[in-house]
Amino acid sequence: MSYSKIGKWRLSIRKVLIKIASVFYRQLDDRFVSEPHKLLKKTLVMRSHRYSDQICTNLIRFGWEGYESPFPSLIARICNRGNIVFVDVGANTGFYSLLACSAGAEEVFSFEPVVEIARIMRDNVRLSGLDSSIEIHDLALSNQIGRVRIWIPSSARSIETSASIDP
Repeated sequence: MSYSKIGKWRLSIRKVLIKIASVFYRQLDDRFVSEPHKLLKKTLVMRSHRYSDQICTNLIRFGWEGYESPFPSLIARICNRGNIVFVDVGANTGFYSLLACSAGAEEVFSFEPVVEIARIMRDNVRLSGLDSSIEIHDLALSNQIGRVRIWIPSSARSIETSASIDP
């Protein structure tokens, strides 16, 4: 077999391996799954979307008590008492809504005006099996009636969760 045929053969094997790897990595997605905890009555699950969800990535790295401390513990303690209605304004990909619901909130109302982010939140709620407990609204809340333009910073690598009415 000549060297040129071997070179072509290696090249085609490399292309096949790259194709297999790209399909595999597209299916592979790390998740944050809450560890058993005395304050949580249900497990919560969030997909990292190949580590583009900054919130989920921090949860994977530090756990729910290591993200924006002390808020997760406070929310879990309050919701664990029961008979709580939790309202999440600017819910992003849903961590606090999921945490409140899994800790025992009776009702959870989540508001996320960025449609793409609300879609990811719905996926996280579905993965956690909490569809019937969390009500998601694709809108922003304000003290005024009307419409306003939302500015979303461009980010090629991550799911942008810092939308604002102020550019």
